[in-house]
Amino acid sequence: MIISLGNNCAIRYMYVKYCKNKKIDSGPNNFFDSLSTHSMSCINTIFNNSIDNILISENIIKGGLYNPNTSKGNGGNQKIKIYFKLLDNALSIHDLYKNSSVRYYNKFLEKYKRKYNRFMDNIRSNEILYFIRSKKITQCEADVFKNFVYEINPNCTFFLICLAKDDADNINKEFITINLKKYEKSCKYDYDFSNIDWDKLFDYILLIK
Repeated sequence: MIISLGNNCAIRYMYVKYCKNKKIDSGPNNFFDSLSTHSMSCINTIFNNSIDNILISENIIKGGLYNPNTSKGNGGNQKIKIYFKLLDNALSIHDLYKNSSVRYYNKFLEKYKRKYNRFMDNIRSNEILYFIRSKKITQCEADVFKNFVYEINPNCTFFLICLAKDDADNINKEFITINLKKYEKSCKYDYDFSNIDWDKLFDYILLIK
């Protein structure tokens, strides 16, 4: 099972496309699929906080409009920035509108409770898990993540995979770095990494045992 750890929605988006082409199930969304996370600290802090604390009102910070200059979605239909304070200000730009109702806001909270429980249940499962992040991960950050996972499930079989543009390929037990340059279809950079041959990349990742 592939689980995105950010740093944005590109990995999940591309994995869903990959599964659709392969006619396989991509599975339900996970906690970090659509969040912008500036570092692994956003990920690792989830293990130190209950979901009830993460989602209480004082820990959900509403920011400004995500893209105030766009002509699409003017007025109350424009998306706003939402920061998860206890997750080192992990950022959502897809979930809430400027004038979202109380009912809609409560649905947002319930959605992230489900995603949190699913994330933890996946760790408790017997499946092979591939946690993938498209931003640099230090060895120290990887060790912290690894220790938290093994505290939840000492028998968990998983790989923490860092997709890097500047670091060489490296395998250190559960922690794997993959250089993206050899998977580039062009030198053009897009926010969703559409210049990457994701089919080839996911094919390779899913062979790791």
